[in-house]
Amino acid sequence: MTGAGPVTLTIFAVCCAIFAALNLGFAQTVFNYLSFFGATPDSNINQVWRVFTPSLLHFSALHLIFNLLWWWYLGGKIENKLGKTPLIILLVVAGTLPNIIQYFVAGPDFGGLSGVVYALIGYCYVISQRVPEKGIDLPPAFMGFMLLCLVLGFTDIFGFSVANGAHIGGLVIGLLQGFIDSQRYKKSN
Repeated sequence: MTGAGPVTLTIFAVCCAIFAALNLGFAQTVFNYLSFFGATPDSNINQVWRVFTPSLLHFSALHLIFNLLWWWYLGGKIENKLGKTPLIILLVVAGTLPNIIQYFVAGPDFGGLSGVVYALIGYCYVISQRVPEKGIDLPPAFMGFMLLCLVLGFTDIFGFSVANGAHIGGLVIGLLQGFIDSQRYKKSN
C-alpha cells in the first residue's frame, strides 16, 4: 500500500466496504441508495449523489479487483507525484460525467469505477508523454491494453455487459485533463 496516498486508499476502502455490504445481505438497500437515477423507483433528482455513487458500486469480485488494482496503481502514482488535487478532480469529474453518458447510452443499471480508471489511464498517458519529468511513467503497452479492452467491450467476448459509454467518457476526460495539466506544468517549469 506504500504506492498509494490517503485519497487513493480511502476510495479503495470505500469500494471494498460497499462491495462487502452488497454481498453480506444488504444488496437491495445499498443499490437503492447508491444507484443512478431511475434504477430504483425511490430515486429522484434531489438525490444529487446518485450522479457519482454508481462509480463506487461493483457487482462481481473480478470487476472490483480489476478496477481497484488500476485505481491503486495509477491513482497512487498521480497522488504521490502530483498531489491530491489532480486525483480528486479526476475522481469527481470522471466519476460523474461518464455516468451521465452511460445512462443515456444504456439506461440506469450500471456501476463501477472503470470510467474513472479510463480517465486515469488517459491522464497518465498524456502526462508521461508531455511532461515525463513529473515521474508519471506509463508504458505505452498499458495504454494499448486498455484500448484493446475498450474495443473488445463492444463485442460479446467478455460475456457480460460493459459500460462502454462510461469508458469512452472517462478516457476523453483523462486525456483532456492530462493535456490541460501538462500545459500548466510546462509553464511552471
